[in-house]
Amino acid sequence: ATLTSVACTSAENAVAVGYDENGAAIWHTANGGQTWTRVEQKLWPAYDFVNLTDVAFGDATHGWAISDLLAGYLGSTIIRTTDGGATWTKQLVPSDLDALPLDALSFVSPTQGWVAGDGGDILTTTSGGSAP
Repeated sequence: ATLTSVACTSAENAVAVGYDENGAAIWHTANGGQTWTRVEQKLWPAYDFVNLTDVAFGDATHGWAISDLLAGYLGSTIIRTTDGGATWTKQLVPSDLDALPLDALSFVSPTQGWVAGDGGDILTTTSGGSAP
């Protein structure tokens, strides 16, 4: 696997993201990094190469990760977890933001965060990315 970002939610728990031969890769540790387990998820079709580029948590359970451009698709994808990284779902975004290439994200709470993208774009949310 090639890992591109890691976020720690405690001294024992962390999530790392990137990609491997199966596409997007999410790895989790619950013992301070002694062992890591690949989180199985079915977020994209197997033929799409997805590189998760960044991951951030707003607290111990609420986290987000972003992908760079998908194969055959213009734009990035945001995924989220509400259980500390055990399971992930696609984050719904307005259709006019679908094609925005996203590069980095940061959250300070389960609801307040920022995402930065190409061309100097910075998006913010006060609802965790959910519709208000």
